[in-house]
Amino acid sequence: MRTLYILVVLLGLAMPALAEEAVRAPLSKTEVLDIVGAQIVAQDRVVLSSQLGAIVSALHAREGDSFAAGAPLISLDCRSYKAHLAQTVAAERLAQAILQNTRSLARMESASVQEVDKARAEVDICTQNKVLAQLDVERCGVKAPFAGAVVALSVGQGEYVSAGKPLLEIVGTEHLDVHFLLPSTAAQTVQPGQGFTMDVHETGTTVQGTVRQIAPVADPLNRTIKILGQLDDNQHQDIRPGMSGTITLLPFIPAQEPESQEKSQNSTE
Repeated sequence: MRTLYILVVLLGLAMPALAEEAVRAPLSKTEVLDIVGAQIVAQDRVVLSSQLGAIVSALHAREGDSFAAGAPLISLDCRSYKAHLAQTVAAERLAQAILQNTRSLARMESASVQEVDKARAEVDICTQNKVLAQLDVERCGVKAPFAGAVVALSVGQGEYVSAGKPLLEIVGTEHLDVHFLLPSTAAQTVQPGQGFTMDVHETGTTVQGTVRQIAPVADPLNRTIKILGQLDDNQHQDIRPGMSGTITLLPFIPAQEPESQEKSQNSTE
């Protein structure tokens, strides 16, 4: 037990030192900082589940396949739901005919106001039932909410799935974030909107990005704080979530206000 306690203490002392070593340059807003251990993370990563109880009739994407936003991913057997929708459409048509007839009888004083109101309420009920049935039919097709790729497929063709059953996990590949750690003492040297470059280890390429947010809470054990950055779009075709690299934080240049810009122009003249 004593040996284990000593190891825990040593690890606790070593983690802040490792975080300090992540910054290999002086901590200044006007100097370039290099941070190792940055990781690329997808902004969009979700598990899509079935909203109905039905049989999987078709798989339009397999594990590793890429897809566009709105592309069909999985189709469920929708015959029973389509039949129910047809029933609700017929019921609505019948209710409208009864309402029309009741109104005609009311004009001849052969039906009361209460009977007209009841017939109108039946039309409203049938209309709402049709809307619910139409939603079920639309849920028979699982479509991609964003462009990306399939991470894992949890069902097979012909398998029965119940409502809430996970079908597949997908990840977005268009909008990527970068997460990295700084010593909490260096948090004041980073600003949202500050630019950076990232040397991606796996591909050997360099991409650009911007600091999006600084975590509101620091890690008291490691004395570090997480920085959330966003890679610029249309420059990371070969970049994948989970890749790592080295971040170089560029000097932060605040945007000038219009008045200060005019003053600087006048001073140069």
